[in-house]
Amino acid sequence: MSPDPGPTLRLPGLWRSGKRRLEFQRCTCIGTAVNQTRRSTPRNDLKNSFASGNRSKRSLNLGYEIAAGLHFEQEQSTGQRLDQALRDAASATPESLPLLEHVLSLLYQKQSARGDYLLRWSDYRELGELKGALAKHAEAVFGTLQPHEQKAFPLVMRHLVTLGQGEEEVPNRRTVPYTDFDAPTAAADDQKSGAKGFVDLFIKERLLVADTDARGEVAVSVAHEALLREWQRVKDWLKENREFPRMRDRLDSSMKLWLSRGKQKDDLLGAGLPIAEGEKLLKDSEPSLSREQIDYIGASIAERKRRKNLRDQIRYAVMAAIAVLAIIAGFQWFRAERQRESAAQAFKSEAQLTAKLQEQLRQASWASFNQAERQFQLGEWPEAVALLARAIKFNPANQVATERFFHELIVHRERALPPLIASFTFNDLVYDVAFAPGGARILTASWDKTAKLWDATSGKLLVAFAHQGAVNSATFSPDGAQVLTASADHSARLWEAVSGKLIGSFGHQDEVNSAAFSPDGTGS
Repeated sequence: MSPDPGPTLRLPGLWRSGKRRLEFQRCTCIGTAVNQTRRSTPRNDLKNSFASGNRSKRSLNLGYEIAAGLHFEQEQSTGQRLDQALRDAASATPESLPLLEHVLSLLYQKQSARGDYLLRWSDYRELGELKGALAKHAEAVFGTLQPHEQKAFPLVMRHLVTLGQGEEEVPNRRTVPYTDFDAPTAAADDQKSGAKGFVDLFIKERLLVADTDARGEVAVSVAHEALLREWQRVKDWLKENREFPRMRDRLDSSMKLWLSRGKQKDDLLGAGLPIAEGEKLLKDSEPSLSREQIDYIGASIAERKRRKNLRDQIRYAVMAAIAVLAIIAGFQWFRAERQRESAAQAFKSEAQLTAKLQEQLRQASWASFNQAERQFQLGEWPEAVALLARAIKFNPANQVATERFFHELIVHRERALPPLIASFTFNDLVYDVAFAPGGARILTASWDKTAKLWDATSGKLLVAFAHQGAVNSATFSPDGAQVLTASADHSARLWEAVSGKLIGSFGHQDEVNSAAFSPDGTGS
């Protein structure tokens, strides 16, 4: 029985025969050492492990000559063997171990093409040595892509690259579903349509890896993070697009909180920079976003518009009230001005009388102003504003009274609005409202699947009429004793207004938008 060759690097194109596989496993002791070190040594101690001359390092120097004609070349100028150079380069950092596996794979393919069983220094340098081999191979594979697949490079990178924490922001790999690269239609944009071909070829060349997650879905990520740090094409892309992964990561952080807390409105993107970044991502990079990210940004934009509309409605209502008060004040001022002009005209022949009258008006204006100030101190705002208006009426030139008048109207505009009698709260949109004959009760129809009867004076709920769908219409009978409702649950229903008891239900094939009583109240 043949001895167990031990752990080795699995290299593509290697397994042409069982005999050759065993021979290369025996000679590639560097692969054995790497895998032994991976299992037995923590990542932070790998460099120290190689440098201390332990058993794993000694194993790198054994067994190369005993394989069937497969050798590492020795450089004539320095006398160093290629396997020793690989060992020293790989021992520099733990992150070099995946690169070592990749370089050995490419070196073996080169010697297989020649058939000389020699892993050469010239091939090693042509590949770009340990760090450059992966990037050079990636660029070569990229060159074989179709033009529309090459155009997909920015889209693929936006999916697969994220930035680490800290000032340096080192690029790291990111795992995404394979379906993110599958263009839904042939009419999709060039980047989206070429992404699948790009990813498929890079998976085939082992530059990307595809794994199945716990849900059975295929996920894609970069095989070696060194590809993101050494490939010049990725470096150039990051110089121009570093802001995208930053914004996407901030979006993901907010979205995860939103999802974990049941999609509360308070967890949507806030005003200012967060919503601005979300809109920029949606506008410039929508193909690079997941469906959840797009929905999150859309919900945030919709909530911002809703709040803006609400603020606009309040502002317009206040401006309308101020405009009405200003018109009233202007009218009063106009009347006062006309009266003053009439008085001046009547007494223009008597200068003394005119001067005396004007002085009296000025004094009356100040008296009204002083009285208004006392009313403000007592909390009698309407009376105080009326006195200010009278002060302006007596003397329009009284700037103190005029400024105080308009200041009060602007600062305390809510006091000028009619007082609120009652407020009725609902769980959804209110679609219809009706007063009962006599005006003592109010009937509402809401999309929260209910019609409700309220006391118009106190706002107290008297009766609720339930449906299985949104209630589109509700109305009183002419005598106010009955209520008729129309609903999206394909029915209209007749109720007793006082008790809420269902009298009859009228079924339909589709939602009922409106219902009404006959003029005498005997039919509907």
